[in-house]
Amino acid sequence: MLGASTAERDRSREQLLQARDMAASANAAKSEFLAVMSHELRTPLNAIAGYGEILAIGAAGRLNAQQLEAVTRIRSNQEHLLALIDDVLSFARIEAGQTRIDLQSVHLCDIVASVESLLRPQLTRKSLKLSSKPCSPSLVVSADPVKLRQILVNILANSIKFTPTGGTIEMTAERSDDRAVVCIADSGIGIAREMIDRVFEPFFQVHTGTTREYTGAGLGLAIARDFAHAMGGDIAIASEPGQGCRVTVSLPVSG
Repeated sequence: MLGASTAERDRSREQLLQARDMAASANAAKSEFLAVMSHELRTPLNAIAGYGEILAIGAAGRLNAQQLEAVTRIRSNQEHLLALIDDVLSFARIEAGQTRIDLQSVHLCDIVASVESLLRPQLTRKSLKLSSKPCSPSLVVSADPVKLRQILVNILANSIKFTPTGGTIEMTAERSDDRAVVCIADSGIGIAREMIDRVFEPFFQVHTGTTREYTGAGLGLAIARDFAHAMGGDIAIASEPGQGCRVTVSLPVSG
């Protein structure tokens, strides 16, 4: 009886190991597929961006107002598609455990300033006002500068998406004990409390259906929180429907 019991345990253990290996292989294949497809899609989109720029500046001949508007729409949609692909690629790397975190002592003010300039075109298109309170030049965090910039870009892009034309977004950065806290607050449509935890789920959409007003893959906040956790930080959200949204990023202070 004891021998049979041992054999059954060994068989169960072997089956468990096989199932684990199969799951790992499936996840690796999925992640590799997403990464390859994302890379292949970026190449023609970058070409579209290049030709769009040539047309917009008139290098191939002066455009009339109608033609210039059409080129502007082409470039806007190219940027949107590229942002979606970047999100999918980042998520694929996270899923495959291939994300590298290069922790450095980073001046938070420099990152905040760079993010504002990156998103200026999107803000202008919706006539949104982004205000930032002065940040202490001595505020230094332990972070990967590239990943930190992407965290703030993803959060701000979300605010831009869900804030009506003419609205406001405020960004602050300050120290709280041994943490640095970046807060991004908008005058957008807000979100119900019971949905707040779900917005960090990959591919989650508050508004579903093919006719939903707000587009996107639903990966921006999921990626942002994964990066924050990898750097010893966290992201929290406070919101009410119709009352805007307040997203707080906390990171360890360097030194």
